[in-house]
Amino acid sequence: MIQAEDRCAEALQRYAQGQDVNLAMQRLLVGVTLLCGACVSTTSTNRPNRQIYEGRTALALHDIGARMTATRILYVAEQHGDPISHRAQLDVARYAKRLGPVVLAIEWLPASSQPTLDAWIRGDINPDQLAKRLKWKQTWGHSWKSYAPIFHWSRRHQVPMIALNAEAGLARAVARGQVGQLSAAKRYLVPPLRSGNQAHRAYFDSMMREAAGAHAAHFNDAMLASYYRAQLVWDETMAQRVGQTLNQYPAKSRVLVFAGEGHVLFRFGVPERVAPSYRSAVIRPISSTPEGPEPTRAGRVRADWLWLVSESASR
Repeated sequence: MIQAEDRCAEALQRYAQGQDVNLAMQRLLVGVTLLCGACVSTTSTNRPNRQIYEGRTALALHDIGARMTATRILYVAEQHGDPISHRAQLDVARYAKRLGPVVLAIEWLPASSQPTLDAWIRGDINPDQLAKRLKWKQTWGHSWKSYAPIFHWSRRHQVPMIALNAEAGLARAVARGQVGQLSAAKRYLVPPLRSGNQAHRAYFDSMMREAAGAHAAHFNDAMLASYYRAQLVWDETMAQRVGQTLNQYPAKSRVLVFAGEGHVLFRFGVPERVAPSYRSAVIRPISSTPEGPEPTRAGRVRADWLWLVSESASR
């Protein structure tokens, strides 16, 4: 498999050269995306370990290379802690890097973790100490094993990693209407919340109600409004950080945003808050061949490309 991957990487490189609330709520949203993903494709196949689709159409290697070359931002959705999601993210990063410089922008950590990430990429932190230095269990909480290969790959290839998320407590304070209880320094970090997109709100409410139904629970309107305010804090903060990253790195650098499905699918959440002048694409990892077209909401397709990784390849 490694040889095949190297050959694909070499082919892409040649092609490119020829071109001119908090952890609890996060886990609840994970449950939602797992449910939604199960409705689309759950059966493993004997297909190759990876294949990229646009709708139901399989793309050739040169097709995906051309499409990536034309984008500045790639949003790679994830179901938090899911091996398929994170294997796909690593695949995308490897492919994209053959086309030019890349930067990984990650939901998993708040901006205050940036000095630690920078030290890791420089080689100043022992691999055995990274999770502890990042306070991974307290900050993110999902299985470190699923994410570690991305961190190691980034250091090995000197690929910058940018922490996108809001600081601990911000989303919860906004959701509960307790911003006034935050310190002045933390109040400064609360972003302006743009809540006027009714299609986004309807999508969010439907996800939350689906999750509640699966757990025999119920959300009233006040609860949904509270959770939505928290969601906006995460979306707005991450969009701001993505914008800063685009300004910080040269135009030739492609920014790969790794974030939960609820923050990027249908281009809701983060993508719609980043300047529209940047060409982008949304990628959704899958584990079996798509059986139908991607659904749409408000005229937006759920994902531009589907990145198939077999379950065996994720082990």
